[in-house]
Amino acid sequence: LFRSLRHGRVLTIAPRASGKSFICILALYLICMFRPKSHNFLCAPGKAQGAKIANEKVHLLWDLFPLLKKEIIGDGNFGNDYIKLTFRNGSRMTVMSPLNSTRGNRANCGIIDEFRDHLPDDISEIILPLLNIDRPMMNQLINPNEPQQVQLWISSASEKNSYCYDKTIEMLEMSIINPDKAFCWG
Repeated sequence: LFRSLRHGRVLTIAPRASGKSFICILALYLICMFRPKSHNFLCAPGKAQGAKIANEKVHLLWDLFPLLKKEIIGDGNFGNDYIKLTFRNGSRMTVMSPLNSTRGNRANCGIIDEFRDHLPDDISEIILPLLNIDRPMMNQLINPNEPQQVQLWISSASEKNSYCYDKTIEMLEMSIINPDKAFCWG
């Protein structure tokens, strides 16, 4: 997965209890660590659902790799329906849901968790517009070799006649036609 993050979009489809959320939270955490001043998010369909998943996975990461906790300032900000981690290098990781109050935020990388449960309009009108800025390096220049506005789409299986299925086919086609911009795995 980490090698594939050089792509602009990564699609993950796997059954429940296969570690999708853990791997993607770890990837987002590492992006925050290795890309200073990056703004990254996880978006789940339900407001409390994303916070609960991320809270569990972040604390599991800290249990498995205690040094990762030293990368953030303080103990993190964990609420029932939000999480905000501020990293020592200026990066931020937040958990949000597709609400109108989310509009106007900006990010460099985002995970769309269980996108089979999201409304298509919420994804196109609220979530994807968040990814509209490039991450400048410390010298304020944009690295042409760094993937910008990275999207990580993860989900369990879905019905064939659904937005999730159509998006999966679109991403699969994109990974074949332009393998430098998209990667799919399951």
